[in-house]
Amino acid sequence: MKFLLTGSRTPCRLFSALLLLLAFSSPCQSQESDEPLPSDCLTAMMYLTAPAGTPEQVPDEDRWKGISLAVQHIAIRWQIMDKRECNYIMKNRDDFVNDLEFLRSRYQEFKDMPLVEECFGRFPPANQINNCLQFNRAFHKNLETRLVWEQDRAPLIRQVMDENDWAYKVWNTMRDCQNDMQYITYRRQAIQKYKDLVGKKRWDDWEIPDYVPIWRFQQR
Repeated sequence: MKFLLTGSRTPCRLFSALLLLLAFSSPCQSQESDEPLPSDCLTAMMYLTAPAGTPEQVPDEDRWKGISLAVQHIAIRWQIMDKRECNYIMKNRDDFVNDLEFLRSRYQEFKDMPLVEECFGRFPPANQINNCLQFNRAFHKNLETRLVWEQDRAPLIRQVMDENDWAYKVWNTMRDCQNDMQYITYRRQAIQKYKDLVGKKRWDDWEIPDYVPIWRFQQR
C-alpha cells in the first residue's frame, strides 16, 4: 500500500541551519514581537552543538534576553524543542546551564532522526488510520475466538495474530507521527520508531505495510 506525494525531504544539518540566520522571526508564541539577532543565533548554534558537559558562563543580564530567545529559536527550528516548551526552557537566567545541557542532550539524541516534514504526504489521513486500527482490533478479536474453537490450527492462528499485532504496532506508531497535539520531539521519536519497524527499503520507497495481514484472507 502506498500513499505518495511529491516533495523534498531535507535532513537537519548544522551548515544548512546557518541559513536560519536569514529568518529571524521567533516561533515562540509568548515572544512574537521579538526577533533574535544573527550574532545571537550563531552563538546559540555553537551552544547547542557543543559536547555535553562543556562549561559555559551564564550570559550577562544585558545579553540574557537575546541569547535565550536565540537558543529557543534555533532549538525549535531544529525540532529539538516544542514551541510550548518556551514557557519553561530558557525562561529563567538561573536555569541557563541546566537548560542548555538538556537541549544539548536532545540535539545529540535527535540529530540523526527524521524531521516531521519527512512525513508530509507519506501517511494516509488520521481518520483513515483510525478506521484501519479499528478493523485490526476487530480482526484480532476474531482470531482470539478462533483460537479457542480451532485448537488443531492453533500454531497457524498464533502466527497470524503475531503478524496482525505487528501491523497494529506500525499503524499505531503512524498515528503518533501524525498527532500534532503531541510535542514535536515526541512525534520525531515516533517517526524514528516507525522507520525502524518498517525497515529502510519501505521507508525509502514510502511503502506502508498493510493494516492487517491481507495475504491471509481468502477470496470466496
